[in-house]
Amino acid sequence: MEVLNAYEPDLAVVYRQLQEQNALVVDFQTKGKISEFQHPKITPPRLNDKIKGAIFGAAVGDALGRILEDIEPNPELIWLTRYQAKAGDKPGPLGKITDDIQFMKWVSDSLVQHNGLFPFHLADEFTSRYVRDISASAQQFTDNFLKEELPWYECGVETAGNGCVIRSVPVGIFYREHASVLKLAAGIMSSLTHRDPMAICSGIVSAYCIARLLYLNPSDLHHLDQKLAFLQELADLVQGIEDGKSYKDAKSGQPSNLYQRFSQDLPDLLKKETPIAEISKKFGTDAYVLESLPFVLYTFLFTTDEHVEETIIHAVNLSKDSDTIGALAGAFSGALHGFSDINPYFVDNIEFRDKLETISQQLTDSPWKGN
Repeated sequence: MEVLNAYEPDLAVVYRQLQEQNALVVDFQTKGKISEFQHPKITPPRLNDKIKGAIFGAAVGDALGRILEDIEPNPELIWLTRYQAKAGDKPGPLGKITDDIQFMKWVSDSLVQHNGLFPFHLADEFTSRYVRDISASAQQFTDNFLKEELPWYECGVETAGNGCVIRSVPVGIFYREHASVLKLAAGIMSSLTHRDPMAICSGIVSAYCIARLLYLNPSDLHHLDQKLAFLQELADLVQGIEDGKSYKDAKSGQPSNLYQRFSQDLPDLLKKETPIAEISKKFGTDAYVLESLPFVLYTFLFTTDEHVEETIIHAVNLSKDSDTIGALAGAFSGALHGFSDINPYFVDNIEFRDKLETISQQLTDSPWKGN
């Protein structure tokens, strides 16, 4: 199907072609419940501040968390509150980013350049750039695309890792006015690298959360009932998408999935005001998205009355996959509170600050308006 390897701005056409090719892991667009956004009014300066907050929050969380990546959390021994250098770091700002923010930048640039998601272009971008500390799944995707010369829609790896969540942040910003198209774009973008229903869910949830949080005030997520309603939205969004595959909690070995986390587990824990550290121990905080995404959401909802950096600090210090978890927690908190809420220290010492400024402004100025 030529349209799959050409520029096609109509994602519905791409999706239909994928169905005809039997290339979809799951028919995610017909499962779950989603309504078009009814966003409250927000002033342009405030929206700009919140979009910038999401982008910079992601970068700050990524840079702070990279030092603790793959280290079992032990807050009694380690509690990181400032950027730290790492062996082999090149000269420059102390807050160095990882591959998560590289991918986020490339997705942002592609969305703006093409007025929408262009999967083949993203595949080409992802595989033609130098990736810092490339993950095993990203390397396999690259090999599938370049060495095996598979079509982009067959290159993704069958893994429920959390590689989709940060690159979905700009998708949520770009499609912030169109919920159904946002879901379509985030699902296709996620399936590009991750051919797994839960991973696809994670990309959709990440993008949706960003779009919703851009138009909420912190007071909208202050009370327990507001937080529970937000989680129910996410549960409704992914209901049924994971049903064709069996997933298990890595700690208990019991069947579980993101729908259960959002509809049952996290609400019960919030009602009990369970400390974040206990959530970390209960579910785990590795790259398995059943661990990392629920942990991010709980940490974020537990700290909605805190500054952005406080949410990030809790996220990175109490997690194992701390760069990705810190980045997503920072993106969510930044989208809710705004760039102006972030401590200047973290902004002044972040790598690629000018590029992050540019991305934020471009995504502010160029939301998707339709084909």
